[in-house]
Amino acid sequence: MVARRRVYGPLPEDATAETRVTVDLLIRGLTVRGRTATLRFTAIPRGWGRARDATGGPTLYELNPGPNSEFVSAQLIDVQHLRRHLPLQDDEGEAIAGMNYAGNVSDGRPIDASWVFAAPPPDVEAMDVQIGSWPIFREVPVTRR
Repeated sequence: MVARRRVYGPLPEDATAETRVTVDLLIRGLTVRGRTATLRFTAIPRGWGRARDATGGPTLYELNPGPNSEFVSAQLIDVQHLRRHLPLQDDEGEAIAGMNYAGNVSDGRPIDASWVFAAPPPDVEAMDVQIGSWPIFREVPVTRR
Protein backbone atom coordinates (compact mmCIF):
# COMPACT_ATOMS: atom_id res chain seq x y z
CA MET A 1 0.00 0.00 0.00
CA VAL A 2 1.44 3.35 -1.00
CA ALA A 3 -1.34 5.75 0.07
CA ARG A 4 -4.32 5.58 2.40
CA ARG A 5 -7.18 7.88 3.32
CA ARG A 6 -10.44 7.54 5.26
CA VAL A 7 -13.46 9.52 4.08
CA TYR A 8 -17.09 9.72 5.17
CA GLY A 9 -19.44 7.69 3.01
CA PRO A 10 -23.05 8.26 2.07
CA LEU A 11 -25.70 6.82 4.37
CA PRO A 12 -27.81 3.88 3.22
CA GLU A 13 -31.52 4.54 2.72
CA ASP A 14 -32.52 2.69 5.87
CA ALA A 15 -29.81 4.18 8.11
CA THR A 16 -30.60 5.22 11.67
CA ALA A 17 -29.53 8.48 13.31
CA GLU A 18 -26.54 6.64 14.81
CA THR A 19 -25.25 5.27 11.49
CA ARG A 20 -21.82 6.60 10.50
CA VAL A 21 -20.31 5.26 7.31
CA THR A 22 -16.64 5.65 6.50
CA VAL A 23 -14.69 4.33 3.54
CA ASP A 24 -11.01 3.41 3.68
CA LEU A 25 -9.43 4.28 0.32
CA LEU A 26 -6.14 2.54 -0.48
CA ILE A 27 -3.80 3.03 -3.40
CA ARG A 28 -2.06 -0.34 -3.55
CA GLY A 29 0.34 0.64 -6.30
CA LEU A 30 1.06 2.56 -9.47
CA THR A 31 3.34 0.32 -11.50
CA VAL A 32 4.85 0.92 -14.94
CA ARG A 33 5.69 -2.10 -17.08
CA GLY A 34 6.84 -1.25 -20.56
CA ARG A 35 4.47 1.23 -22.19
CA THR A 36 1.62 0.89 -19.68
CA ALA A 37 0.98 1.82 -16.05
CA THR A 38 -1.43 -0.03 -13.77
CA LEU A 39 -3.16 1.66 -10.85
CA ARG A 40 -4.37 -0.75 -8.15
CA PHE A 41 -7.02 0.52 -5.70
CA THR A 42 -9.16 -0.80 -2.83
CA ALA A 43 -12.17 0.72 -1.05
CA ILE A 44 -13.35 -0.75 2.27
CA PRO A 45 -16.75 0.39 3.59
CA ARG A 46 -17.11 0.53 7.37
CA GLY A 47 -20.21 1.20 9.42
CA TRP A 48 -22.72 0.03 6.84
CA GLY A 49 -23.69 -2.62 9.41
CA ARG A 50 -27.20 -4.02 9.31
CA ALA A 51 -28.54 -1.26 7.12
CA ARG A 52 -28.35 -3.45 4.00
CA ASP A 53 -27.96 -7.01 5.30
CA ALA A 54 -30.38 -8.37 2.71
CA THR A 55 -28.24 -7.23 -0.22
CA GLY A 56 -24.85 -7.56 1.44
CA GLY A 57 -23.85 -3.91 1.61
CA PRO A 58 -22.82 -1.17 -0.80
CA THR A 59 -21.32 -1.20 -4.27
CA LEU A 60 -18.39 0.99 -5.24
CA TYR A 61 -20.85 3.16 -7.14
CA GLU A 62 -22.91 3.78 -3.99
CA LEU A 63 -19.84 4.66 -1.93
CA ASN A 64 -18.57 7.27 -4.39
CA PRO A 65 -20.46 10.50 -3.71
CA GLY A 66 -21.06 13.23 -6.23
CA PRO A 67 -22.38 13.66 -9.74
CA ASN A 68 -20.29 10.81 -11.21
CA SER A 69 -21.67 8.10 -8.94
CA GLU A 70 -23.01 6.05 -11.89
CA PHE A 71 -19.48 4.99 -12.73
CA VAL A 72 -16.17 5.17 -10.94
CA SER A 73 -13.11 5.91 -13.01
CA ALA A 74 -9.61 7.09 -12.30
CA GLN A 75 -7.18 9.58 -13.73
CA LEU A 76 -3.50 10.21 -13.21
CA ILE A 77 -2.23 13.77 -13.03
CA ASP A 78 1.36 14.43 -14.07
CA VAL A 79 2.07 17.71 -12.27
CA GLN A 80 5.62 17.79 -13.62
CA HIS A 81 4.50 17.95 -17.28
CA LEU A 82 0.98 19.31 -16.63
CA ARG A 83 -0.76 16.35 -18.24
CA ARG A 84 -3.79 14.27 -17.32
CA HIS A 85 -3.80 10.54 -18.12
CA LEU A 86 -7.11 8.74 -18.62
CA PRO A 87 -7.50 4.94 -18.66
CA LEU A 88 -6.78 3.21 -21.95
CA GLN A 89 -9.90 2.10 -23.83
CA ASP A 90 -10.74 -0.99 -25.81
CA ASP A 91 -12.30 -1.01 -29.30
CA GLU A 92 -15.77 -0.42 -27.82
CA GLY A 93 -14.68 2.65 -25.85
CA GLU A 94 -14.70 0.89 -22.48
CA ALA A 95 -11.91 1.64 -20.01
CA ILE A 96 -9.39 -1.16 -19.59
CA ALA A 97 -10.03 -1.95 -15.98
CA GLY A 98 -10.41 -4.87 -13.62
CA MET A 99 -12.99 -4.48 -10.89
CA ASN A 100 -14.90 -6.66 -8.46
CA TYR A 101 -17.68 -4.18 -7.75
CA ALA A 102 -20.36 -5.68 -9.96
CA GLY A 103 -22.30 -6.56 -6.82
CA ASN A 104 -22.68 -5.56 -3.23
CA VAL A 105 -20.06 -6.35 -0.59
CA SER A 106 -20.33 -6.96 3.13
CA ASP A 107 -19.37 -4.30 5.64
CA GLY A 108 -15.60 -4.24 6.13
CA ARG A 109 -14.89 -6.28 2.97
CA PRO A 110 -12.60 -4.85 0.27
CA ILE A 111 -13.75 -3.73 -3.15
CA ASP A 112 -10.77 -3.96 -5.52
CA ALA A 113 -10.30 -2.10 -8.78
CA SER A 114 -7.49 -1.45 -11.23
CA TRP A 115 -7.07 0.70 -14.32
CA VAL A 116 -4.49 0.63 -17.13
CA PHE A 117 -2.98 3.85 -18.50
CA ALA A 118 -0.29 4.84 -20.98
CA ALA A 119 2.96 5.00 -19.02
CA PRO A 120 4.16 8.42 -17.89
CA PRO A 121 7.52 9.71 -19.18
CA PRO A 122 10.60 8.06 -17.59
CA ASP A 123 11.47 11.14 -15.51
CA VAL A 124 8.13 11.08 -13.63
CA GLU A 125 8.64 9.63 -10.14
CA ALA A 126 5.20 10.43 -8.64
CA MET A 127 1.72 11.35 -9.85
CA ASP A 128 -1.47 12.69 -8.32
CA VAL A 129 -4.38 10.22 -8.48
CA GLN A 130 -8.10 11.06 -8.70
CA ILE A 131 -10.60 8.23 -8.31
CA GLY A 132 -14.24 9.09 -8.89
CA SER A 133 -15.32 12.06 -6.79
CA TRP A 134 -13.08 11.26 -3.84
CA PRO A 135 -10.28 13.63 -2.77
CA ILE A 136 -7.07 13.56 -4.81
CA PHE A 137 -4.15 11.47 -3.58
CA ARG A 138 -1.05 13.64 -3.96
CA GLU A 139 2.39 12.40 -5.05
CA VAL A 140 1.70 8.68 -5.38
CA PRO A 141 5.07 7.05 -6.16
CA VAL A 142 5.53 5.44 -9.58
CA THR A 143 7.22 2.04 -9.47
CA ARG A 144 8.98 0.89 -12.65
CA ARG A 145 9.58 -2.77 -13.44
